[in-house]
Amino acid sequence: MSESRQAFRELLALLAEIDAGYVGEPDATKSALDVADGHRLLLHGLQRAIGSQLEADPYRPVFRRAITPVMKFGGDSPDAIYHECNIASDGAYRIRGNVAGAVYVSFAIQSADAGGEGVGGTLNSEEFDVGPDGSFELLLMPDATPGERNCLRIPAGALGILARHYYESVNCVMGEAQRHVPLQIDYLGEPRAGAEPDAAVTSAGIRRVSRLLRSRTLDEMRGRGPVPAWVSRVPNQFTAAQKPDAGMAYAALDIAYAMAPFHVPAGKALVMSGRFPVC
Repeated sequence: MSESRQAFRELLALLAEIDAGYVGEPDATKSALDVADGHRLLLHGLQRAIGSQLEADPYRPVFRRAITPVMKFGGDSPDAIYHECNIASDGAYRIRGNVAGAVYVSFAIQSADAGGEGVGGTLNSEEFDVGPDGSFELLLMPDATPGERNCLRIPAGALGILARHYYESVNCVMGEAQRHVPLQIDYLGEPRAGAEPDAAVTSAGIRRVSRLLRSRTLDEMRGRGPVPAWVSRVPNQFTAAQKPDAGMAYAALDIAYAMAPFHVPAGKALVMSGRFPVC
């Protein structure tokens, strides 16, 4: 069997495994609508994985929207715009961008080790310089000094970087397809010839698709340890918000989280209210 066909069959097998073990059949706790939502989530995840991983080149990185008005993967995040791209753990990069009206901007490096995936480093807009026009410039390097302003260290096992722009707005900014957030990343090393899309390159791309899809479904379901204290097991009831640790992939380490399941009986409505804390 050819290498690319083997990789493609692995992806098909993964989709079947997610369907059986992550989505599943309707039962006493899962309706047909829940199952349909699960398949929709799976297909959105596949769309994101193909878009971000199949042709990813860490030596020619390009930021892409991670969530769009027509592609959900993870939380709804109506007040946020996310961008992502792959990077190499031995590379050095310059990021130029603009806060573009956001009240909070951060960059988090996603990395992996033998224990799974997590956050390998993070930097937010209180930790780098922002010009009067909202512009900024950052450096990502393996040898960056911890705490050095406008710099973020790339750890061993780095996979990619996730950029967050958070807004406080009446409108749903995530749903504004035409909203532009200036963001550019450049590799600072010696130029490399582009890889010809041969069998090995194509197979590697397919396996990156599978890796991301697995990490956000089956691996997330298994987890890396105990359920965090900020995750409630009681429907419609939050526990105290807390900041996550670096072992939680795709988490913003400087943001406090609270999560709870919800249940809304027929004919009822769930009303949520709250107040922004002092930050």
